[in-house]
Amino acid sequence: MRSSLAACALVLAGCVAVQTPPALPPPPQRSAPRATATPAEGHVFNDENRNGIRDPGEPGIPAVAVSNGRDVVLTDATGHYRLSASADTILFAVKPRDWVPPTSDDRLPRYFYIHKPSGSRDTLRFPGIEPTGALPASVDFPFIARPEPQRFRMILFADTQPYTL
Repeated sequence: MRSSLAACALVLAGCVAVQTPPALPPPPQRSAPRATATPAEGHVFNDENRNGIRDPGEPGIPAVAVSNGRDVVLTDATGHYRLSASADTILFAVKPRDWVPPTSDDRLPRYFYIHKPSGSRDTLRFPGIEPTGALPASVDFPFIARPEPQRFRMILFADTQPYTL
């Protein structure tokens, strides 16, 4: 009887050991840029007078990452960037070291521009985004100089939700 139980235990252990988790689906493939995408361009600049508008003489900030959520480019020596924008795009600048974006009245950082010419669809339960209209000729991102301590080299954020099928 003991040998039968031991044999069953070995068989069961072998079954458990050879089980493999289900295969994960392949990652989504990036599609080609949409034909309706239009160029978006502007400047990341030093907002010396803190009015949120690029005034004559306010210099651009070079080597700042700007993205449309799909592509990332760096600003040139004058702070200029150029990206594509579809009819549902959020353009944003990545905060460079020693610079801070201006904040809204609610103290939320303003480093992005939502481009949604038709607004959100009207079948949503709650109000969405109002129509933004045509893409401005220049989508600029103001930043204010503020030296930062060397205390942090990098901060990482991660989405800890498990992958489920």
